[in-house]
Amino acid sequence: MITENGKIEGDHVVTGHLTLNGMVTGTLTVASGGSVRLNGVCGRLVVQSDASAEVGGMVVADVLNEGTMHLSGVVNGSVLTKHGRFTRTERSIVRGEVK
Repeated sequence: MITENGKIEGDHVVTGHLTLNGMVTGTLTVASGGSVRLNGVCGRLVVQSDASAEVGGMVVADVLNEGTMHLSGVVNGSVLTKHGRFTRTERSIVRGEVK
C-alpha cells in the first residue's frame, strides 16, 4: 500500500492501494481492483466495480459507487450506488440524497 501526504492536484486515478492523508483537488476515480483510504476530495469520487473506498474526511461533490464504499466522514453531494455496497457510521453526513 502506498501512502501519500498532502495535496494531489487535478483528477487522479487509483489503480493499486492508496492511503491519502490529504486531498485530491479534482475527481478521484478508484479503478477496478484498487482501494483507497482518504481524507478529502474537492471534486467527485468514483468507485468502480471491484474497487473500494473508505472516506474519513470530506467529499465536496457527488459519489458514484459501483464497488464498496464506507463513509465515516461527510459527502456534501449525493451518494449514488449502482450494483455496489455503501455503509456508513451513524455520525457520517450525506448532505444530498443516498440512492
